Amino acid sequence: MPWFFYKSGLFFKVMPLREGIEKDVRKLLIPFLKWSLIGYMLYLLLLLIEGNFTWRDCVADPLKTFAIYGYIPLNVPAWFVLSLFFVRVIARFLIQWRIPPVAVIVMGIAIGFVLHRTGNPLPFYCSVLPSLGIIATFSLPEIICYGRYSHIAVLLLSITCAVFLMRRCPAPPSYVIALSYSSAGIRSHCS
Repeated sequence: MPWFFYKSGLFFKVMPLREGIEKDVRKLLIPFLKWSLIGYMLYLLLLLIEGNFTWRDCVADPLKTFAIYGYIPLNVPAWFVLSLFFVRVIARFLIQWRIPPVAVIVMGIAIGFVLHRTGNPLPFYCSVLPSLGIIATFSLPEIICYGRYSHIAVLLLSITCAVFLMRRCPAPPSYVIALSYSSAGIRSHCS
């Protein structure tokens, strides 16, 4: 997942705060809500066909799933769109406040560490942002392709990905190496 946020950061355009948030609402939040509603209607139809049309199955469980994970049944990948919306809005505020990308990366890793140590009490679609270093990963393109801190960015991306994989993912070590090589390759391509 960090790779998708990184790629989204590559295409992120800086614009005035209000205009940017309106664009993010129009391009991400409204389609997310529309497709979630369509998915929910299909979910209700399936429940009706199966004969499981109870209050708990129709309302309570989908609301609980949405509150915790940011999606409704039958629309699982949608959590990414909701998280990307939050990342873009947060990035717009950080740019407005003129916080350097390197500071954002360091803060993202630190917040992720604190959330991990405290049991991460946030819902998944919110906690994924700092706990996976997503804000940091989203900020990397500005540093790698346009900034002066490319060697630091590649190192921090590698550390963030390694920590993420060691904590959350049963991935082989070669995955960490592949992410490090790909980030170095992107740096050489942007030069």
